[in-house]
Amino acid sequence: KGAFLMLGRADVTGCVEAMRGAFPGMPERTLAQFSADWRYDFKRSEAALIASLKWREETLPRAPGPEGSDGATAAARLFTHRGFDHAGRAVFLYHGSRFAPKKWSADAVMLGVV
Repeated sequence: KGAFLMLGRADVTGCVEAMRGAFPGMPERTLAQFSADWRYDFKRSEAALIASLKWREETLPRAPGPEGSDGATAAARLFTHRGFDHAGRAVFLYHGSRFAPKKWSADAVMLGVV
């Protein structure tokens, strides 16, 4: 906690800027979160994000969904993003009545959500 308070605004801004340059197109919220998680140490933040992206690529492949889609299509119809809670976590609304088990694989839909 004390080390965090000793960081200057330039350290915080500099790390997020460096992350933005290293990961163009990555959502700002993701870059800020990884920077904060690693106390605005660019090298550690960058390494953690690279490891996370690699893990997602290996662990969460897009499975075939309805009508040959990637699962994200079904997920988009079943879940709507409603914003963020006070802790900054995403809040989704699940429209369970729209799920068609004979048409969609639940596993593919969940991979589409993740």
